[in-house]
Amino acid sequence: MDDAFADSSSNVSVAEPESKTYTEDTDSDNSAQTATRSDRKVVSTNGMDTYSELSGEISVDVSHYEIGEMPENVKEYYLSYGSDFDTAWLNALYTDVYEYSGKYSNQVAWERFTEYMVFYDEVVDYNNELALAPALYDAYYAYDPATEEEAALCVDDVIQIAEESGAEIQIW
Repeated sequence: MDDAFADSSSNVSVAEPESKTYTEDTDSDNSAQTATRSDRKVVSTNGMDTYSELSGEISVDVSHYEIGEMPENVKEYYLSYGSDFDTAWLNALYTDVYEYSGKYSNQVAWERFTEYMVFYDEVVDYNNELALAPALYDAYYAYDPATEEEAALCVDDVIQIAEESGAEIQIW
């Protein structure tokens, strides 16, 4: 009986939770970082998820670059995130347009939206066919609101398109 008890207890094991640490190799060239950046852990070391962190960076950079002024290293940085860039960009756009419409005015929110569209075009070299939410381009080209009331309709469209495309409010 002792042997049977010993055999059954030896088959029981407690699984240790797996933990993985992701590090960025700072000695490698940029192409190695580019290939692996989107494979990083979704939660960064400060506890903020990658989308919120990247969305915050995009929100800050949106008003810094006019068409043709963005340095190549900035483009490469954002493109190194792969599809995570598109998601973070959409989340940042949605968050800012939503907040600006409530905090300032719909015309200011529309202006912010146009800055996001120019920023996206600048990063992806005017390739709007690859955009995460192509309907945003339709709104961008179709509307030119002259009044607060017209801007409100345009901003409502932008917010709806972003929501339907899966955008989420970000906190940065």
